[in-house]
Amino acid sequence: MYHERFQKTHFEAGFQWGMQLFQEGRHLLDLVPFPVTEERVRFAEACRPYYETWYPQVLDEIRGIAEGQQTEPRRLEDVLFSMYCILP
Repeated sequence: MYHERFQKTHFEAGFQWGMQLFQEGRHLLDLVPFPVTEERVRFAEACRPYYETWYPQVLDEIRGIAEGQQTEPRRLEDVLFSMYCILP
C-alpha cells in the first residue's frame, strides 16, 4: 500500500501517482471489477458539471492520473464518478 504525501498541484500529484503505478505495470482501468456500461458513462457525463462547479481540483487530479496512466480522463471519470452510485 502506498502512503504518499503530496505537496504539488492536484494535477501534478495525480500525474505522479498515475505514472508510478503505470511504471510498475499497474493499469487502473484493467483493474475495474465491473463493466463500464453506457449507463455509467451517461451518469458520469451528468455528474461532470457539478464537479466543474463545486470541486474542479478533482478533475485536475483525474486528468493527471490519466496522463500518468496514458489513458483518457473521461474513461477514469466514467469509473470513478459512478463506482459508489451504480451497483454492479
